[in-house]
Amino acid sequence: LVDAEEELLRLRSDLEEACESRSERTSKSHAEDSGNATEKLVAAQGELTKAAFDIRGEHVSQLEEEKELLQKELARMNRERFQVMDRATNCDKLHKAAVEKLNETLNA
Repeated sequence: LVDAEEELLRLRSDLEEACESRSERTSKSHAEDSGNATEKLVAAQGELTKAAFDIRGEHVSQLEEEKELLQKELARMNRERFQVMDRATNCDKLHKAAVEKLNETLNA
């Protein structure tokens, strides 16, 4: 009976050690998993940041291209506006000359 009690105590002690060892291994495994997950998360965040900068860069490039096209279109429209103003000025001059000629003809 004493031997059985000693054997039971030894088995209980072995069981407690095994449980502690397993608990330590599990904690260590969880810590490693957590560390791996953190590394993966940091890497993914880095990739997302890089992708965001790439997208922003592409967007900025597109906006710069659109700005350049709009500036060219504005310059073209300004040239056309000045041409129309010149034509209007010429028309006014021709109209005044015609009115003067008509008045001279009527007065003569």
